[in-house]
Amino acid sequence: MKSIINPLKFFLVTLMLLSGQAWALGPLHLEAFGSAGYGKAKLANETDSPNMTVYHLGGTVGYNFFPMFYLGATAGFQSLSQLSDTNRAYGNRKGTRLDIAPTLGFSFLFIKLKYEYKMFGDYKLSKKTSTNQEVKYTSPRGHRLTLGIPLPLPLVDLGVYYETISFGKVEQGGTESTLTNKMKLEHYGLVASVTF
Repeated sequence: MKSIINPLKFFLVTLMLLSGQAWALGPLHLEAFGSAGYGKAKLANETDSPNMTVYHLGGTVGYNFFPMFYLGATAGFQSLSQLSDTNRAYGNRKGTRLDIAPTLGFSFLFIKLKYEYKMFGDYKLSKKTSTNQEVKYTSPRGHRLTLGIPLPLPLVDLGVYYETISFGKVEQGGTESTLTNKMKLEHYGLVASVTF
């Protein structure tokens, strides 16, 4: 029995050291990040849609339930700006989002992966309608995947991300309705993070 336990301990300790997680510092995973991306804000039936820049500041809190994995939640603020000229087809889709997402993280050697399931956080347009009504897209469903590698600096990672979210409803002037053609945000870019 002892001959089985010793190799098992060695294997688990090796995984812990190779994982890149701060397991030895405690069970909590704490991370702050910022990202800059490029993409589209498009209704499903549109043939033309505006190009967007997306800036995101956020943080992740998780629990290291195994040396290579953590489970937690990510919260953040997104600012979306429209690069394309405003026109009658799609107007101005500049806006903001505050969101929180269940998160699963994985780390091994020099690879760090983070997956977020997007189910909270409305997309509120900055510009009101011609009748002075606020517009926001609600009922989001989507995903964000981040791939990072450590930099030669303590606790700092640099990586790339991809995010896609569909909004099933729209609220205008306080009245919410279901969208036949969903609003879709899709963007990708660079991300930098610090893990504590």
